[in-house]
Amino acid sequence: MSILHSSSLGSMNALPGSHVKSGGRVTRKLRAGLFNTWTEEYCDSGAEETTLMSLPEKVLVSIIKLMDEATILSFAYTCRFIYNIAIPEYIDVSESHEFPGQLRQFKNWTSRTCLSLSFRHPEHYRCIPLVTLSPAIQSLSDVWFHITPTRHDMLHQAARFLQAMSATENLCISFGSKLPGRLRPVEWEWDALHTCGLVKILRALANKRVTRLTLQARGCTTAVAPEHSSTYFFMEDERCYETLESLQDVYIAVPAMSVPCFRLWMVESLNASPLRSLTLESRGVPESAWTKLFRSLQLPSLRHVKLNIDSLRARAFSQFLKTNRWVRSLNVQQDLLDEDSFMHLRALSYLEDLTSTAINVSRVLKNTDALPCLSQIRIVSRGLRTCPDLLHIAECMAALASWEATRPIKLILDVDQLNHDAEPPQPPLSWTMDEEGNQMENPELAYFWDEHANCCAGISRSIAQAPCLLVRTLEVTLFTGLRFTTSLYYGLKQWLSWCPSVERLLLSCSTYTEQDAHSLLRTLWKDFPAIQAIEISSGYRRQVHERSHETMEVDV
Repeated sequence: MSILHSSSLGSMNALPGSHVKSGGRVTRKLRAGLFNTWTEEYCDSGAEETTLMSLPEKVLVSIIKLMDEATILSFAYTCRFIYNIAIPEYIDVSESHEFPGQLRQFKNWTSRTCLSLSFRHPEHYRCIPLVTLSPAIQSLSDVWFHITPTRHDMLHQAARFLQAMSATENLCISFGSKLPGRLRPVEWEWDALHTCGLVKILRALANKRVTRLTLQARGCTTAVAPEHSSTYFFMEDERCYETLESLQDVYIAVPAMSVPCFRLWMVESLNASPLRSLTLESRGVPESAWTKLFRSLQLPSLRHVKLNIDSLRARAFSQFLKTNRWVRSLNVQQDLLDEDSFMHLRALSYLEDLTSTAINVSRVLKNTDALPCLSQIRIVSRGLRTCPDLLHIAECMAALASWEATRPIKLILDVDQLNHDAEPPQPPLSWTMDEEGNQMENPELAYFWDEHANCCAGISRSIAQAPCLLVRTLEVTLFTGLRFTTSLYYGLKQWLSWCPSVERLLLSCSTYTEQDAHSLLRTLWKDFPAIQAIEISSGYRRQVHERSHETMEVDV
């Protein structure tokens, strides 16, 4: 292909204004005439043939600037050399609906910068065929795919993008959508097509370098995806070869855990990666699926585990921890299914941080000689502190009291999704009416007080029981008015009696008055002489009270 000399381009500056569109664009008729004239002049000159590749880059840019958007895009697809020159010009002239949002970063991209991309709207996904040819796709730090559940074409475009990509530090694939003005995502159901699209995306990641992977389904109401193998006829292999081998941090919260092909990909990828942090969230998955998964995982680099699973058995989980005994941080947010009162975790000699429900913590703490490095325990209640929660917390205190004093422990009594509007239980009326309309004593009143008396006796430390000498710092989440529960019959003093050696008390409360704080402080200073500092925080406000009666108020 012959082309004109760069010197001939000088005549462009003398074009009549009537042939030039707004924005410096030349009409198609004039552009064709100029091209023919310049070609004839160049051929008659007898100069050596000049190819397109031999032209200086500035000359090519000047030619591209004369083209409209469609011509630039067609010209860019001729070869990669032309593409690297033409695409910046295309991005410069394209409208927002052609190259929207974060994708405009390609205009200022240099080989020394890493891009962070977020594909959210359909117009973003329509740009993927163009983006995949850019050299910038090899310099990515974060990639987010927000996939509308009803748009299965987004899954295919995301797989196309990931197949062209070579590496990224952080990859997030989030299913779900929100309506304008709504905070919560729209509810939807997971089906076999979502699983197939997800597996297609994961297979496109074969031999790619991904450090952090997030898979989540927001607003999904489906507990378990269809798991019959005939539904996924193209994924019946006994072994998955399209795996990742560079994962260090994984968060998975999609209802596909029961699908054998997805679980196989998880096992192969996680075992082949230097995984350090694993977070799994799911509900309704059969316990057999979790048993197969946890028995197959061998993760020697694993340090942090967080699980929110409602169908996990203690026996399978104990086997997992025995195989992966280097875990240092363990967070189990649901009660395990087994009715055993004891979890054999003698292999966790490196565990430092334990977070779970009261019943799970009470099981673990009975391993008195198996947790030498444990330094922080967080006991979590759901919404309210009920009587069963209080009794299990007392079991935790009794277990801690049986430990030998080796190192101080920070104890946290937390409440997840605190129910601020809950009203304290009120005793029933003293009198009621029988079937004949006669007044009689209410039998529920005696039952009410007996239940509270039994609970108070169960959570209070008796003189015969040893205190928890290891606890130096106690952190407690309180209800409105600095109350330990919504009931007036269970207070903070009952738990401090278990930990008389507490030196620093950290209290968190949403709403309280100065009178509430003054009354509580006066009681604690008097009854617990070991306490040296009490910190009360509410939102962005934090007050620190020292035993010397000096009060410091800090705005966080």
